Amino acid sequence: IAIWDEDVAPYPTEEEIRAAITTGSWKKVRTERNKRLANTDWHALSDVTMSEDMETYRQELRDLPASVDVDNPVYPSKPE
Repeated sequence: IAIWDEDVAPYPTEEEIRAAITTGSWKKVRTERNKRLANTDWHALSDVTMSEDMETYRQELRDLPASVDVDNPVYPSKPE
């Protein structure tokens, strides 16, 4: 069990704790989103014709932070 030392730093408020958790959760979502985009970057090379399904998938990934529940992210399905 850790003991908080108020002489070193004031104990964070409940709002500060929730904000830190949310920030960490968004970081996890963005990291996963970026990984999925990176895994499909080769589809965007100039000598590759990207399918419409892949274009849609990649756009949905880029739009993800604005449209996801940070506590329960659902990522779009990668087309075959």
